Amino acid sequence: MRIVLVLLAGLVACNSDANVRCERGVRHVFALTVVGPKPGAEEQAVIDQIVDQTLAECRREGLSQAQLDCILAARALTDRSFLTCPALVARKPSWIIAPIGQPELLDKPAP
Repeated sequence: MRIVLVLLAGLVACNSDANVRCERGVRHVFALTVVGPKPGAEEQAVIDQIVDQTLAECRREGLSQAQLDCILAARALTDRSFLTCPALVARKPSWIIAPIGQPELLDKPAP
């Protein structure tokens, strides 16, 4: 019984760490994405819904500390160091819409 409780406590702690990593990572990506004047109430409600859905997806996929470090170091989603970060290239989070592993796509002229 004692072993089961220890394992359960360990799983809860790991899950809590993963949730914190997702929260920090998703919030940072949205801070980089949503730039400009403060959104109105309706726009903010839509943004909040998207953040909630993105958090749920991140929690399903998981986010390693190395991936989070890459995300938090980014000052823009077009930073080459962000797009080529080994942890993100190895396992790209589906909820990040950026050419991770393909920074050369940024050099192509818009059609």
